Amino acid sequence: MRHIYPYNYLVSQGILPAGLTRDQQKAFYQCFAGKVNAAYNTVSQFFNAVLADTTDLSQIRRMESQCANDLFEWSVTEIDVVETVPAQ
Repeated sequence: MRHIYPYNYLVSQGILPAGLTRDQQKAFYQCFAGKVNAAYNTVSQFFNAVLADTTDLSQIRRMESQCANDLFEWSVTEIDVVETVPAQ
C-alpha cells in the first residue's frame, strides 16, 4: 500500500501528519491494507475500482481516515464547498 499511496502523498492530502515514525507509518499501512483486503477479494478488483469508480475513491479515502482515526485518535470531517456565481 505504501507504494500506491506514498506517505508524502498522504501528508499532502491531509490524511497523515508529517513526522510520523517508521513504526507509526507501518501501523497505518497495516490497518489500511487490512481494510482494503476486507473490501476487495482480488487485487484486480481493487485496481479496477480505483481506476473506474470515483465512489470507490471515496470509500478508500474513508478507509484511510478510519485508520488514521483508529491509530491516532483523530476525527476527520469532510466538508463539501459549493461556490455560486452571481447572475450578471
